[in-house]
Amino acid sequence: MRPAGAELTSIRSPRVKAARQLGKRALRQRAQAFLAEGPQAVGEALAAGDVVSQLFITATAQARYGELASRAAGQGAEVHPVSGEVMAELAQTITPQGLLAVCGFVDVPLDQALSGSDGPDGPTGKRSRSRWRSGASTRRSALRARAPTGS
Repeated sequence: MRPAGAELTSIRSPRVKAARQLGKRALRQRAQAFLAEGPQAVGEALAAGDVVSQLFITATAQARYGELASRAAGQGAEVHPVSGEVMAELAQTITPQGLLAVCGFVDVPLDQALSGSDGPDGPTGKRSRSRWRSGASTRRSALRARAPTGS
């Protein structure tokens, strides 16, 4: 793992400030970066390849998700240990999981995104669409059942 240095304990740290700004849409667009929070999102970002540039991690999360920190460092990301207070400032959830990555946008041509096997419909597209259709009819039925009857 890349040397992480001392734990960041100040919310006024330039790195922390820069990451916090990614909570605002306009600044995400300008920086072409976003935050991935929690082990699932961070793991997916790491699986995508050269996307994660920084990883903020608490000591508790380091003990639990150390392999994600190692993978991030192996991909060249800066790994920053942070205090719980700093994580609470960075996180956009009520109960932070102690793991947050700064990720760069990935530009993919539209035709490639629509034809890719990992698209929103999954590998075949059939199962997800049929689930969506059955869910949609269930949602419509539930809305009709709750709709007030006009008198």
